[in-house]
Amino acid sequence: MSFDRSTPCVIRTAVLVLGLSLLFPCLSQAVRVGDQAPDFALLDLDGVPHSLAEMPGKVVVLYFLGHNAAACREPALALQTSLARFENRGVRILGIECWNGSAEQTRQFRSQSGVSFPILLAGQAVAQTYDLAYNSYVVVDGKGFVRYVHAGPDATAFSLSELERVVEASIEDAAAVTNATWGVIKALYDPRRRERMPV
Repeated sequence: MSFDRSTPCVIRTAVLVLGLSLLFPCLSQAVRVGDQAPDFALLDLDGVPHSLAEMPGKVVVLYFLGHNAAACREPALALQTSLARFENRGVRILGIECWNGSAEQTRQFRSQSGVSFPILLAGQAVAQTYDLAYNSYVVVDGKGFVRYVHAGPDATAFSLSELERVVEASIEDAAAVTNATWGVIKALYDPRRRERMPV
């Protein structure tokens, strides 16, 4: 398509933006609230594999970090401290080291930050899939859908209390689904129901 001087500037700009978005899809945020969270399979510092597919029904908080980013140390510990009360309710925190630092570099981050949640190695490709930089947060609910996204590295608009509220709501939603499912199962195996069934 060619343009001459008579083509309105708005049309030329719109076509340019559309063309760039088709050539470089990473220019738009890849993961949004309501999307199915892209799965991944990464090893933590102890060689244990982690994936979202292995945690059905769990609320998972992903924290994207850079192994030598000082901006990530304090938020990582604040996240762990804040969500500790949800640990016995099935919430999991996974740190994803998105600069592909070595295991030793990542261990230094864990030591300096004081966190104990798993930090997954070689997460650069995952960060690219999610289209997120370091110091970013994602909450994935028990059905695997994204419930919250905060794109880093800028933390000025981030609210830990808002993240907590989303986690709490996700736990309650997961519990409601579980209770409803168990209600149906219990009804199927209710001995009184069997007594009423014709032989």
